[in-house]
Amino acid sequence: WRPSLQKVFGSVGMNPDAASSAVDALHDTLQAVAASRPDLEKSLPELPQVVLPRSPEDDSTPIHLVGGTDTLDFDSTDAEHFRALPIGTWLDFIDKDNKVQPGKLSWISPISSRLLFVNRRGVRFCVASPEELAVMVRMGRLRTHQDEDAFDSAMQGVIERLDPEKSALGA
Repeated sequence: WRPSLQKVFGSVGMNPDAASSAVDALHDTLQAVAASRPDLEKSLPELPQVVLPRSPEDDSTPIHLVGGTDTLDFDSTDAEHFRALPIGTWLDFIDKDNKVQPGKLSWISPISSRLLFVNRRGVRFCVASPEELAVMVRMGRLRTHQDEDAFDSAMQGVIERLDPEKSALGA
């Protein structure tokens, strides 16, 4: 108990000699009080048993990924490609109706390594891990961005507006 108490005194700025003297003085004072007033002595209460948690080394339960990539079917070279993708890279996202929406890599999470993509207006529309993007490539839902000129882009917009099936679905 002495070294622990000396450490406490040292933590508040006492040098080791002063801390040792303070511990000795405290001990002597408590001994003198105990000798002169035995009627003040009280028995210590029974302390409850404390069950400490097991250390991680003792835990043999396997770790399960939640929302992980252990069950995804993807090409690891595609995933590595997406891990190395520089900010500002454009990709084409293809929805189930084969409509292509370009997306720009805007941010990569330093914690989860998930990639955030925004559309041309800067609105977020996709957040995915490199593995999830690799799955999208395998499904034909993602490809490198194909530059098109302004005329082609405008004509594609007109065609989409004139398509009766798509306008009926939108109404």
